Parts: sequence; structure tokens; C-alpha cells
Amino acid sequence: MYDTKADEIAAQIDYNFAKLDSFDHGNLTVLRAKQLAEWLATIPKTRSVMIIAEGLQVA
Repeated sequence: MYDTKADEIAAQIDYNFAKLDSFDHGNLTVLRAKQLAEWLATIPKTRSVMIIAEGLQVA
């Protein structure tokens, strides 16, 4: 997703991310979407105002 901050943070994690190369990328997308959905579900409980923006990725 061209997220340089995420790349920076992931580089600091002591994990062999090469193991993920054996996964189908569709599966990884589903895992990421599930995590995002769970996170978004908590926002209305903790925030009185919520803004969701989509499509702000810069290539």
C-alpha cells in the first residue's frame, strides 16, 4: 500500500515476514480488512465524532 510509516514500524518488529510470502495475498487482504473492521467497530463507542476517508493513498 506504499505506506512508508508502516514499513518503518514493521522493520523494527523482530519477526521473519518472509514467512508471509507463502500466503495467498488475498488471504492477507482479508486479515487486514478484518482487523480494520474490528477497529472501526470500536470507534462509535469511544468517539462522539467520526470521519472515515477512503482513497487517500498516494502512489
